[in-house]
Amino acid sequence: MEEKNVSVESKKRGLPWKKTVVILYICAGISIIIAGLMTYFSLAYVLDYYGSYGMSVTSDLKSVIQYVISGSGTYIGFAVAFWAAGLILNRLDHILDQEKEDVSEKFETKEDKEPELIEGEAGEAETDLELSDTTPKAQEREEEPEEPSQEKDPNE
Repeated sequence: MEEKNVSVESKKRGLPWKKTVVILYICAGISIIIAGLMTYFSLAYVLDYYGSYGMSVTSDLKSVIQYVISGSGTYIGFAVAFWAAGLILNRLDHILDQEKEDVSEKFETKEDKEPELIEGEAGEAETDLELSDTTPKAQEREEEPEEPSQEKDPNE
């Protein structure tokens, strides 16, 4: 019983993440680092390019921004995708764990629940699980005497 409490407490603290979630977060971090490096190298290239021709970067700022974004945008996109996938998997894991706990609390075994005894009309004990049908049609059926069926033997 105490072992179950320890695992629930550690899950509440968020320690036992799944390996997949950790790998996705690591990939997101690596992608952000690469995006930063690509931005730096793209800006360095553009500055050298414009400097070699004696031009100002501000003269064609639109092309500079486009070149830098095309060089690093893909890595930023992957970083966001990896991070979002890790976040979604982590939240789904917590939701599924919570549902498992809720379901296990709802469904108890039959041994855990003892049926109550109810005294019937004739003093017989019935369980609350075995109560007879009390609808008006059921009461009419109980009052009508059954007639013996007269089946004819086909061999006669």
